[in-house]
Amino acid sequence: MLEGSLDFMQLQNIRPMSWNPLGTVFREDIEQTRRLKKLLAQLVDKYHLGSDTILLAWVLKHPANVIPVAGTVNIARIQALKKAVEMDLDQLDWFAIWTESMVNKVP
Repeated sequence: MLEGSLDFMQLQNIRPMSWNPLGTVFREDIEQTRRLKKLLAQLVDKYHLGSDTILLAWVLKHPANVIPVAGTVNIARIQALKKAVEMDLDQLDWFAIWTESMVNKVP
């Protein structure tokens, strides 16, 4: 959200909620998601966690203090996603995910 809404919420001490924060990353096959999936494959090897858990950790580490709402009733997935709370996502990896998630490639 680069249009300023997260900045506004931070200034007003409003915690945004993100419904389905993993969005279309795993459903769409476009340049943006291909770049992100390539990076996530490397991070899965580094952190030994699933890519969905890593992305949720990214949301949780966002400076806007986002409250993610993951829509699943699958117990195994819920247990895997719980690990995002404890994950210590490196700041360089956080920014790499941010960069690769942009619609247009960032040089």
